[in-house]
Amino acid sequence: MVQGEKETAEMESDFNSHSIRDFLLKLNDRKYVEHNQQMYMKMALIGDDDHHVGAAWTAMYWYYRNMIIYKHLLELVEHPDERVFVLYGAGHLHLLRQFIQENGDYRLENLEDYLK
Repeated sequence: MVQGEKETAEMESDFNSHSIRDFLLKLNDRKYVEHNQQMYMKMALIGDDDHHVGAAWTAMYWYYRNMIIYKHLLELVEHPDERVFVLYGAGHLHLLRQFIQENGDYRLENLEDYLK
């Protein structure tokens, strides 16, 4: 079984055998988020010196897509005291956190603080 297929099967099993709360906590776990981001970093290495397909896809699609999501999220905020709840695919979490933290104008809160 290919690594991606194995991880998808594990994810489906976890979804079917855990509560929504526990499943969301797993998807937001620091180690899981890091592992997910590492997959994208490894995809960036696909190709050769003449065809940097992995780096091109990661930079021109994945980062670009997440930057658009980030922009749209911040456009939802109408005043400084407003709170926005974001529910997005787990693969996006690392970059969205990074972009929002690096912006400096917003405070991120962790899902764990609300579900424990």
